[in-house]
Amino acid sequence: MPAATAACRAGIWPAPAVSTYVLPRLLRSFLAVAPGVRLAVRTGHSEEVLAMVLADDVHVGLVRALHHPPELASIPVYEDHLVLVVPPDHRFTGGAGIRLEDLDTEPLILFDRTSSYHELTNALFREAGVLPSTVMELDNIEAAKQMVAHGLGVALLPNIAITGEVAAGTLAEVRVAGASPVRRQIVAIHRRDGGTAAPARRFLAMVATASVDRP
Repeated sequence: MPAATAACRAGIWPAPAVSTYVLPRLLRSFLAVAPGVRLAVRTGHSEEVLAMVLADDVHVGLVRALHHPPELASIPVYEDHLVLVVPPDHRFTGGAGIRLEDLDTEPLILFDRTSSYHELTNALFREAGVLPSTVMELDNIEAAKQMVAHGLGVALLPNIAITGEVAAGTLAEVRVAGASPVRRQIVAIHRRDGGTAAPARRFLAMVATASVDRP
């Protein structure tokens, strides 16, 4: 890490979904116990973040679990999974659930082609032999949620991103029977060689004991 990151500074680089739905709560909790720390935060996709931590350009990365070189260590943060969300007045609501095949005639909304969730969603449909009638591809989860809320389609979205809307009744969650859950482990990565700054080590210690499964 460059000399500019002194003992009072922590460099953190999360993946996009983590920065939106998890990092604000983690940082609020961290700054409550470490108010003098200056934070340098950037976002990037998991592969990019891993490369930056490996190059010692950032202290901590918050990414999906990836195979990483031995120079890096990882700490589990939380596990998220995709859930099917629909408008609250959709025909799928009120029942015991649906089969994946029932989505054949539903407009499907996808988000962020560069996200691993995009690839996992497509793989899920391919394996089930399901070809949705219409696909709308957006660049972020928030846009996908708005499309669903306005009745323009259904979407498989990370659970951690939709709990507020489901509780408020603007989206409805529907169980998909017979399909294996699409899960993704989120981890904090850092270098093993002891070069991590003291504030970043404090942040990692807090993350290791944090509960971030719900907003």
